Amino acid sequence: MIKTSTDFSLIESKMKFLFDGLHLDSFQTAKHCCGVNRLVLLLADKLDYLQPAEVLFLHWGSLLHDIGKAEIQATVLNKKASLTSEEYAQIKYHPLFGYTLAQSMDLPEQVCEIILCHHERYDGTGYPCHLKGKEIPLLARICSVVDAFEAMVAKRSYRTPLSCEAAFRELVSNKGTQFDPDLVNRFMDLKEVILENQGYLVGTCSTCEIE
Repeated sequence: MIKTSTDFSLIESKMKFLFDGLHLDSFQTAKHCCGVNRLVLLLADKLDYLQPAEVLFLHWGSLLHDIGKAEIQATVLNKKASLTSEEYAQIKYHPLFGYTLAQSMDLPEQVCEIILCHHERYDGTGYPCHLKGKEIPLLARICSVVDAFEAMVAKRSYRTPLSCEAAFRELVSNKGTQFDPDLVNRFMDLKEVILENQGYLVGTCSTCEIE
């Protein structure tokens, strides 16, 4: 619970410390987190049922959702060939690594939940906790939709990016299985804005400032 401006400033300083470390460890991961953050805040602005504190937690959580990848070897993260089963298992631990790190820094539990649950799937087949439907925290469900979209349209060492149009189609085809259907519909409402501003919103090289 954030009760005073001192509490807020302390959390901000911890956030900056963690994000700066991520940026040093993996620029690609930090860049992805920034892209997710921009799109998450765009979506949050359309979700009028979110409280201001929830938007703040979503801002922080989206910036740090992949912080656990700092514990994954760069050779695994940047591998161009297919991952082995052992390497994929290592990748799947990054939400737990990140959650443990965020908790050790006494970040708000809502932020920690985003980090832990952003790879859960609406049908219960995700990881690491195999949560299903509304068992998955709302803020993590929001982050999950945007995380997947940004990952699909971003250039990676191991694949070429999808177009925004193709990525939108993938979200729609996975409504109710991977993603919360209502949140996909809300994100689709932003399609025109995203397409018109994709030079800024999608695949840019700038990194975020935590202010």
